[in-house]
Amino acid sequence: MIEVTSTAQFHELLRSQPRVIAMFTAGWCGPCQNMTPDFEDLSTQYRNVTFLYCVDFTDNYDNEELLNEYGVRVLPTFIAFGKSREVKRMNGANPEALRKLVQELAAR
Repeated sequence: MIEVTSTAQFHELLRSQPRVIAMFTAGWCGPCQNMTPDFEDLSTQYRNVTFLYCVDFTDNYDNEELLNEYGVRVLPTFIAFGKSREVKRMNGANPEALRKLVQELAAR
């Protein structure tokens, strides 16, 4: 799992990795904190997917730009990318839906 600290880093990872799932989260978000262990667990199970942890994006202007670029309005938001393009997303704390999203991405 890679912690993303800038928009430039995020875009570079999208360009360089064929399958990416990004978790947009914040330290103050309770549902986000509940989903983090599931996200970490999945990152160890699915080695052909790159897991990006985008934390506290609401507190940093550069990162806020990325939230706006992808229309993230709810935390947590999980966005799956295949070959740099968004293929699917989910909002909220639903461990089973997250597992299904990652399984679908890994199978692409």
